[in-house]
Amino acid sequence: MDEKLLTILSEIRAELRRWRISRYIFRGIIFALLIFLITFSAGNVDKKPEHFVATVKIEGVISSTSYASAEKINGALEKAFKNHGTRAVFLLINSPGGSPVQAGRIYRQIVRLKKDKKIPVYAFIDDIGASGAYYIAAAADKIYADPSAIVGSIGVITQGVGYGELLNKIGLEDRTFTAGEHKSFLNPARPIDDAEKAHLDSLLTELHKQFIDAVKAGRGDKLKENPDLFSGLFWTGTQAQKLGLIDGTDDREVILKKDFVGNKEVDFSAPKDFLEELMHGAATESKAAIKEEMRTKFQFLSK
Repeated sequence: MDEKLLTILSEIRAELRRWRISRYIFRGIIFALLIFLITFSAGNVDKKPEHFVATVKIEGVISSTSYASAEKINGALEKAFKNHGTRAVFLLINSPGGSPVQAGRIYRQIVRLKKDKKIPVYAFIDDIGASGAYYIAAAADKIYADPSAIVGSIGVITQGVGYGELLNKIGLEDRTFTAGEHKSFLNPARPIDDAEKAHLDSLLTELHKQFIDAVKAGRGDKLKENPDLFSGLFWTGTQAQKLGLIDGTDDREVILKKDFVGNKEVDFSAPKDFLEELMHGAATESKAAIKEEMRTKFQFLSK
């Protein structure tokens, strides 16, 4: 073999060895850094005060795979209620709702823990506490919301698009094969089946009833008579107070100083993973950019 080629191959092998060694060193440094951070954090965790108000965040869409899942929220609630220093639990809600199953599980967990531990629960709605999020809030002893917050939407929804006629127009056909008369329930490629629609209506009605019963159990005589209360409509915090959906529009800090003098807040919320933090940060930045853009355009048009 050519001597020059051998030299090149030798250099390549040496470079690969150096790369492998560097990679192992890098991994070792990262591992050591992680150990240091964990040890440092463990040794510098702020000690909880003797008495405090425990806070639990309920943010984003409520679903089994999101940050606001029953598994994560219920775990946080259990830790908050079972801590001997807890004098009250504050639910910090900012959610448009989501899964009725997940919301129902969280609602029932709050009711159970309240009864067992005799600890009051306050819900605070930030931007929005609608649908399943309000379902959860209804388990609280008192509900507060910002005057401009969106509150309510006590209803159930399912939706889709029928495209059977479109398929016919472009020369396509649906080829769905089933075993079971209603296995392709409400197939969007075919006309609505009256029997299936009636069955779906009964399901939605039952889910709606569960939602209404939970709200009535939680709010009791505070609710005002209004034909639209359980229609799926939503209101501002100020309007919601007049309907009895919330108890007031005071800020959390005001209630803390008024009802729990001398108690600080301790966060028991489920930790967010890196991707959740990244998405939350991106969403926050996007909202801020959109608001700034709208503000600039409004100022320009008003000149």
